[in-house]
Amino acid sequence: MSEDLLAALKDEGKCCACEGTMASSRHLNMVSLNKRTTWEYPSWGNVLVDGSHGRAVAIICDRCVVKGRPKKAKFALERTGGRFVYHPVEELEDVPEITEAQVAAGERRIFGGYGD
Repeated sequence: MSEDLLAALKDEGKCCACEGTMASSRHLNMVSLNKRTTWEYPSWGNVLVDGSHGRAVAIICDRCVVKGRPKKAKFALERTGGRFVYHPVEELEDVPEITEAQVAAGERRIFGGYGD
């Protein structure tokens, strides 16, 4: 993430769990969600697993991380046209978790069994 985006998250963003301000958070805690995005940025995937891109992310404030609440993000974050859009997680399509077996297969494909 660019420094401009990080600054904007702290100034304008809200926690995707408690909906509180991010201004007092020392860290911007990114959570990877197993939900399909309908937008381009931000999203995540595993470079070792083909077709795993296009998954949603949430940003969680330090207060929620330290207190361990709530257990799940309510919103996934999109950045478009210089503004943040918050998508209710329950409205997004579920995608299967990436398994250790998929990651191991990707490592073998890319690295040819290095470290076996």
